[in-house]
Amino acid sequence: MTALEAKYGQENIGILSAQIPSPTCMGEKWEWIREYYPQFVTRCFFGREKKFLSFPRTVLYDDRDRNVDEFNSGDGIGVLVPQLWNSAHHKKGWWE
Repeated sequence: MTALEAKYGQENIGILSAQIPSPTCMGEKWEWIREYYPQFVTRCFFGREKKFLSFPRTVLYDDRDRNVDEFNSGDGIGVLVPQLWNSAHHKKGWWE
């Protein structure tokens, strides 16, 4: 069980992933999800504009500032996961 599953319940979690312009992108993402998160295979959404899924009681954990900012400008809650390429890179991760 992941930390997010413990916090929100597995039945309340889906995977939202951006597509990149690559002929192998989708196949590789599906393989990765099937291998590491098979419990979410039926709850996967793909698209670059994550803000369209910003509804009350939805939470987005993302490593891209723009995605989190746009999600927060809707009705959802966006949480920036610290990575070297974003503005939260100096903070401890949400998992610690």
